[in-house]
Amino acid sequence: MPIPHYTEREAGRLKNVALITGGGRGLGRVLATLLAGQGYDLVITSRTEDELQNVAASLRAMGAKVSAIAGNVNDRNHRTRLLQETDRMGGVSLLVNNASDLGDYASPLRPTL
Repeated sequence: MPIPHYTEREAGRLKNVALITGGGRGLGRVLATLLAGQGYDLVITSRTEDELQNVAASLRAMGAKVSAIAGNVNDRNHRTRLLQETDRMGGVSLLVNNASDLGDYASPLRPTL
């Protein structure tokens, strides 16, 4: 995809760093694999450490630079750690918000009949 003319001067400073929540399985894993193939550095997170490390190993075997941080995105300290890691890697340029834990209000309220 061509870079718009007004951002060409910024292109040299941009890093392809993706932060993917829910990256331990399913769609998150597929998107992480796709982005790794596109040359993105990745920060992936999931609540399940074993699944997350399995995905990270698979991505590293493809040659991707990956940081895997297990935790819950509802935890403020975890979110801070994710942002610190993406900053260390060059700053997040793409967020895939794929975490399945939507908190107490995951479903729309339904009127009672």
